[in-house]
Amino acid sequence: MKQLTTISALLIAGMASVSGAASAAITTTTINFDGLNQAAYGGHSNIAATGVCADCYAESGFVLGVVSDANPTNHLHQELNDIAADGVTPLYEVAYHNDSSGIYMRAVDGSAFSLQQMTFSAPWGVSAGNARGGSWEILGFSQADNANLSSGDGTNYATRVAYQTVANSATNNFSGTLALNSGFQDISAFWIHFIGEPDSFVTSGLPYKMRLDNVVIQQTSAVPVPAAVWMFGSGLLGLLSFGRKKNLSLAA
Repeated sequence: MKQLTTISALLIAGMASVSGAASAAITTTTINFDGLNQAAYGGHSNIAATGVCADCYAESGFVLGVVSDANPTNHLHQELNDIAADGVTPLYEVAYHNDSSGIYMRAVDGSAFSLQQMTFSAPWGVSAGNARGGSWEILGFSQADNANLSSGDGTNYATRVAYQTVANSATNNFSGTLALNSGFQDISAFWIHFIGEPDSFVTSGLPYKMRLDNVVIQQTSAVPVPAAVWMFGSGLLGLLSFGRKKNLSLAA
């Protein structure tokens, strides 16, 4: 009897272990913006938590747009990055400079995700359109919709849960693969903009510009345990129970 009880306990523990191991799956998505099909995008992706906003760009379950403000010409740019191996297909990236309130991205369904890395290009120089000293700010938020960002200071918000900066000067600027810190592991939206510039109204001074490509995002989703596993386990438990009753009957 003790052996049967022990076997039953081990079987139940094994099924629970399978359940735990199969309960979550991690999906990695790279947003490369090669589907950009218009010269500019001015949709306000920070207003609603779900759906694809008008004049926003959507790819692989994510939405790209600008932060809303009172400027009707607030927009991001489609910019040619390369040409595919076939020699004719254009490959694009997103460009942001003075006449925009920055780059805002969230999931179409408003779900949380982990921002892993991105290709962040901000070479210094007049020819590159980037000659204003300062830094770029990257903010991660606990909710997908954050409607009043442009009226804030660009840095401090109640829903901000992650923060990282990228230096921008003649002697310290960045172009390459940027890894995000651990604070971006469970966010619902992120925003990239130049420090002190939370809206798209052009301020006096030298221009600034950065380009974004290859945004790598991970999401965790629940995976149900196959019904066959539970049926098999339940069957074994039934046989063990039957065997135990039979042994008790014979012993009587």
